[in-house]
Amino acid sequence: MRRTILAFAAVLTASPALAKGPPWISIELPTNRLNPELRGAYLTVRTYHHATPVQLVMRGTAEGLVNGQRRSVDLVFRHTREAGVFALDRSWDTTGVWVLDVRSYDGHFEMSAVVGVGANGEVNLVRVPMSRIGAPRTVSRGEIETILASLDRGQSPPPLRVAGFGPNSGRVYASMALVGLMIAIGVTLATKMLAELIRFARRRFATE
Repeated sequence: MRRTILAFAAVLTASPALAKGPPWISIELPTNRLNPELRGAYLTVRTYHHATPVQLVMRGTAEGLVNGQRRSVDLVFRHTREAGVFALDRSWDTTGVWVLDVRSYDGHFEMSAVVGVGANGEVNLVRVPMSRIGAPRTVSRGEIETILASLDRGQSPPPLRVAGFGPNSGRVYASMALVGLMIAIGVTLATKMLAELIRFARRRFATE
């Protein structure tokens, strides 16, 4: 009986952590020039879990097409004192067209925010790639090349496709399966525990 109760408690404790879901990333431009920490930045990146700002690991590259030549430059992020707020400084060339693959990582999930920069240096595209279940994902190499080609031709890039989970697919499916299994185990244990309590109560009343 005691082992049943302890096991059921462990399931209830573990499930919310596994089911917390992926974070979210948002692009803000122009930056707030009145904020000295953001002054001079090309754009501001904000990261959340649900509605709560969270500090995530930032990384990414600027993928460019300059005079017909492909370029790739690491993105440079500056931390600010505000949780989940990062300043992105310009590290790529001022000529050509570029796709900024802005990525955030929380230790479990990685996602992209895609920013398209036209030949005039202006941002004309900001998108977050999505998976089939509505979770954010990373942009694929093929999608970057398609966007670059469209920007180079002066055309509007096509919408990003709704795709799988990208590089996180194994972890995501495993986490979902584990959560489902633990919920099923919890329901089974709760049913058994309730049955034992009913039998105990009946024996108690029978002896009185």
